[in-house]
Amino acid sequence: MVPISDANLSHRTSIQHINWDLIIYAVVSYIHVRFLFVCFIQQARCLFIPIF
Repeated sequence: MVPISDANLSHRTSIQHINWDLIIYAVVSYIHVRFLFVCFIQQARCLFIPIF
């Protein structure tokens, strides 16, 4: 038999683990999108400077 306190503790840690995964995923996706946006702006700048 598993004590209720241990089950509650493992459930709590699993919820924290899921929240950390979501936070890490959000941060990585934000950095990735911002990096793509900066690269897009730099490529557009490199393409448009010779034209103008």
